[in-house]
Amino acid sequence: MLENTISIKLYNVILLGYILSIDVTVQVLKENVGKNIMIKLKGDKVIRGTLTKFDQHMNLVLSDATEYKGGDQTKLGNILLKGDNIIIISPQE
Repeated sequence: MLENTISIKLYNVILLGYILSIDVTVQVLKENVGKNIMIKLKGDKVIRGTLTKFDQHMNLVLSDATEYKGGDQTKLGNILLKGDNIIIISPQE
């Protein structure tokens, strides 16, 4: 057995229909701080808002956020989204 084996885990994220490495996703998030983004979450929820901050775990802080679910929309204001619940991140123009 190899005693000094290093295990590297590459995390992938779906962004705009493509599977991208975490490094590319972080770059896209950096470029979109202060801009509107759409987030699709587990449970068929969609949230739109302005990306304020993010971290290495893909936790996102949005301002002026609105949740869209089943034709209803709810204004949420400032929110923190846990990266574990995010399925798709899409920059909005």
